Amino acid sequence: MKKIHSSNVEYLFFIFISIFFSLVRPYEQVALDGGLVLSGKILYPDGINIMKYYYYNSWTFLHQIIAVLIKLNFSNVLISRIIIFFSTFFFVVGIYLITKIITNNKIFSIFLSLFIVIFKKNFGAVEYGTAMFSIHTYGMISLALTTLILGTNALKNLNLSIFFSFLLITIHPVVGSWIFLMHVISLIIYNYFEEKKLSFKEIKLGFFWGIIVLGSSLFIFNIYYLQPIDSNYLSNFDVYLKYWDIHRDISAQTNFKYFFKTLILIILIFYFFYEAKKKNKRIEYFIYFITINILASVLIYITYKQFHYLLPKFFLQVMPARFVILYSVVGWPIIISIIYLLYKKIIKSHEFKYEFFFLLLIFIILSRSEMIKKDFNSFKNLLTNNIQSDDKSFWHQVSNKNDLMVLTTSSIVYDVTRKGFKPIILDTSSFDFIPYHPHTVNLLKEIIEQIYDVPFDKPPIKSFAYLPDEVIKLNFQKKTKLEWYKISKKFEFNSIIVPSNWKISLSPVLESKNYSLYILY
Repeated sequence: MKKIHSSNVEYLFFIFISIFFSLVRPYEQVALDGGLVLSGKILYPDGINIMKYYYYNSWTFLHQIIAVLIKLNFSNVLISRIIIFFSTFFFVVGIYLITKIITNNKIFSIFLSLFIVIFKKNFGAVEYGTAMFSIHTYGMISLALTTLILGTNALKNLNLSIFFSFLLITIHPVVGSWIFLMHVISLIIYNYFEEKKLSFKEIKLGFFWGIIVLGSSLFIFNIYYLQPIDSNYLSNFDVYLKYWDIHRDISAQTNFKYFFKTLILIILIFYFFYEAKKKNKRIEYFIYFITINILASVLIYITYKQFHYLLPKFFLQVMPARFVILYSVVGWPIIISIIYLLYKKIIKSHEFKYEFFFLLLIFIILSRSEMIKKDFNSFKNLLTNNIQSDDKSFWHQVSNKNDLMVLTTSSIVYDVTRKGFKPIILDTSSFDFIPYHPHTVNLLKEIIEQIYDVPFDKPPIKSFAYLPDEVIKLNFQKKTKLEWYKISKKFEFNSIIVPSNWKISLSPVLESKNYSLYILY
């Protein structure tokens, strides 16, 4: 693949910054659970289980690589930090490459890319949020890798861009497929309008290695794949989309500020395209790619909001609102970089014309110094605090108990999986995976209605696939001992872990300050 013609100093600096943020923003990643299951650290027994189906039938390279790291005895904290490191590095490098190719100013580009990442500046959210530093691994990494792909496009390093696009498909098939489609459309349109054509030779290396990565990941996925649970699910799936799903909520108010920023971005990109053509700069493919990406995603969004009733279920399942946030992170860097060019062009005679922008950015950073102070305090605490776990003994004993299938509650579900390493009946803190696995919706309905006593068409919080602890506690404490035994037999769980201050009609076999374990059989 082509080498990036630049000093390595800035990339070493970006590595240092990424390490720093992996330490001060160590969000424990949701993808850990999938890796724990694939690695065998959490063992699901034979039989039908909604979470087992979700973990085994979710194709993502993230679960596969995390499983390898777990087998190598990497801790959950270290794995989360590695993920944050790569996410930060992808973001900062992608922004830097785009900014540098526009401004041709390395120092300004470094400064701006750090500013965007440190303060998490982006266009905001629509029905789907912009995850820069988050526990939500899949959205965060897919957005970070998309940003890096845009950066390699700006360099016209299509081998790297295509390779990362294939990698993105293995990490997030929906986003990766979209980016790959944008590549195909952009290459066709570029070659139609431009005299200098792009041939397969310019992408063959990235295509070759990308296919190898994709094929290897698919092979591993097929080893674990389970047959669908149910085929008669459409009516309950409609109920789920109407009452539980937040990312596909048609009634959600449109964020017009987001699209106003998008309009400014498009206008400035067209201006830059005009200026680049005048100077014969080799950046046209990047302009084609980002412009087509923006226009196509906005068109998809409008179609989804206005004509959703005409669209097939598959269209709603892929969460069409997610595509418009794929340029959310690069939006401001492109706008600021092009305004910077305009400033240079207008104030030609001023001796300090370039320094003005640096001074302005320094002022903005100083005005937001509380965020920097918070990160450095986190780093200071990391160095001085001894990590203690009040319930370490409790979870150690839970992890040593064999054949537990656990029913639990939203606030401690990740403690059960990541400290106790036990399989669960349902992750009540978030079951928004249903649109990707609609065959599980009938089982979800039974669990929610018969275990948690919540009507499927009357969620506690509309358009939020989540059960609050308050609701679960109230309904758990109503159940008699006989009811618990009947329900546990039907749904094949044999233990319950809840906060220790909950009073349910069973006797705990293990208690700590914060948790209680009940074993039914």
